[in-house]
Order: sequence, then structure tokens, then C-alpha cells
Amino acid sequence: MSDKDETLEKNMKISAFKVIDGVSQKEPRQCRDEKIPAISIVLPAYNEAGNIAAAVHSIGNEMRALERSYEIVIVDDGSRDQTVAEAREMMEQYPVR
Repeated sequence: MSDKDETLEKNMKISAFKVIDGVSQKEPRQCRDEKIPAISIVLPAYNEAGNIAAAVHSIGNEMRALERSYEIVIVDDGSRDQTVAEAREMMEQYPVR
């Protein structure tokens, strides 16, 4: 490995550490606009019928415990099963902003 490569690798590690350290040290910011959730969870789904409801319920339970506003965005990628139908059922159980 050349000196330039070693310096670049060292700088990348330091940068990554600074980002991780900076994030871990900060308090979460509160969202000032109540219409915008503080946290967005993007849940990719492809042929997840039978699993999507459990995932949404599990995420919902964990997020309510945090007492922060949140949204779950399900992104279906052309499922050929009942994933979309189950996701729509979840929309009825959980309010949509």
C-alpha cells in the first residue's frame, strides 16, 4: 500500500469515527412542525405477504415506546403476492398523516 493510500485510509477511518462520535453525542432534535414526523422508517417490501403486518406491528410498538412522532413508509417493489393488500390493511390500523 502506498503512502497516499495509507493516508487516505487513515483519514477515512478518522472521518467515520467523527461522524459516528458526533451523532452519538448529540441529543435528538425535536421536530417543530407537528405534521412532519421526527422519525421516518422506510420498509422495503418484495413478496412479503404474511410478514409485512408483523414487521409493521413490531416497528410500531418500538416507536411508541420512544414517545416520538414517526411514520412507516412501505415501499413495494412489484410484489406478486398479497404484500400490497396487507400494507393497505396496515394503513387502516395506523393513522396516515
